[in-house]
Amino acid sequence: MKRWVDEALQLLPGLSLTVLLALAGTRLSEMIGVSLMGFKKSPVSPVIVAIALGMVLRNTIRFPALFEKGWDFSVRKVLRLGIILLGIRLSVLDVFRNPGMRGYRSLAAGAVIIDTGPWAILSCSRMRSSRPPRRRPESRHPLIQGFVLLMLLSGVALLARAPADPQAGPAADLLERILEKTEIYCRRLGRVSLHFVCRERIDERQFDPPRQIAGGTRSTPLRHVTSVSLEYDYQLIRKGESIEEKRTLLMEDKRPRNEPHAALKTRLYKHKYLVFGPGGLLSEFWQPKHTYAYLGEETVDGEKTYVIEASPAGPAEPDLIYGKAWIRQKDFAIVKIEWDQRSLGNYDMILMMAKTLGHQAEPQVSVVGHYGVEKNGIRFPDRLVIREDYRSTRGTFRVSEATVRYEDYKFFIVETEVRY
Repeated sequence: MKRWVDEALQLLPGLSLTVLLALAGTRLSEMIGVSLMGFKKSPVSPVIVAIALGMVLRNTIRFPALFEKGWDFSVRKVLRLGIILLGIRLSVLDVFRNPGMRGYRSLAAGAVIIDTGPWAILSCSRMRSSRPPRRRPESRHPLIQGFVLLMLLSGVALLARAPADPQAGPAADLLERILEKTEIYCRRLGRVSLHFVCRERIDERQFDPPRQIAGGTRSTPLRHVTSVSLEYDYQLIRKGESIEEKRTLLMEDKRPRNEPHAALKTRLYKHKYLVFGPGGLLSEFWQPKHTYAYLGEETVDGEKTYVIEASPAGPAEPDLIYGKAWIRQKDFAIVKIEWDQRSLGNYDMILMMAKTLGHQAEPQVSVVGHYGVEKNGIRFPDRLVIREDYRSTRGTFRVSEATVRYEDYKFFIVETEVRY
């Protein structure tokens, strides 16, 4: 037993060296591919990076004999196992996904991680074997040199371990899965045949002067509020590429009306085809034009959701919209969207209003759509909430607000099936 312990202790320095080389190669490959080259997944092989590290270290640093047994064991034993696993394309994820191999998780994980290091050391050794062997003088302080070398490699591994991309790691895998699932939904949404009716109730209010809602002394009197109240019988028909919205005005400012084919009489905001809102953020066509970030988890209407943010991948295009989306965890359904104020069509007017208010006012416009109705796997809006606020040195002021509610849905055609 003591002999085995002694042999294990002799192997430890060299094995530690190969593990550090493997980790450094893996993390540096992520930094090169993701941070420098801009890919979601690095195309640079960690094996190649580890080989390069091994070449540099092997040809610039005189390794003490302390490491010989460990890396010799890695080359002769661990490397062979790594070649076998590489040959049959067995990865750590494959092992974890296969219930019949759960007992071998630790062994497989260690072998796959370590096999990168021996490749680097072996390749460097072979490159040097073509030259006449050169006898190295014995170091007087092998333990000190070995400790210093291990500390240097540990520093390299730790520095490379934290990639510049904050989305790297498990969050990146989850984000990729979210985008994949929501793209499937948007693809079905883009092909769905629809025919439904519902009640559309709209309330708008405009404040003059703007109403102070936070900060300051709130000394400005409220002089005038302009209100609009509308109720429509709303109908949407979608067949092929044709989409048609129809409205019959039933109530206007609490007065009964019966006006077929009515226009949308809102004074402040115009909305259209709200059911197709997720497509502008997450469809197959628009995803390449955005960059996405995973923001965390939140609860929306009692449901656990993932929160992601879409931003322009380059210069903003005229029709490009962006913002945040809340994705239900259990089935990846899109339950809420908050559109960024900068992607709104009237953002220039919003900036003019901020300038008019003065006191370094900054717009804080919120446009949030909730998709709380579901039929045959398609999510339909139940409300749209708009708040036009401005934050200044005097406090936060609200210029206008609007709420649109969709109720009493009746579905005639929802021809699609969404499967995740």
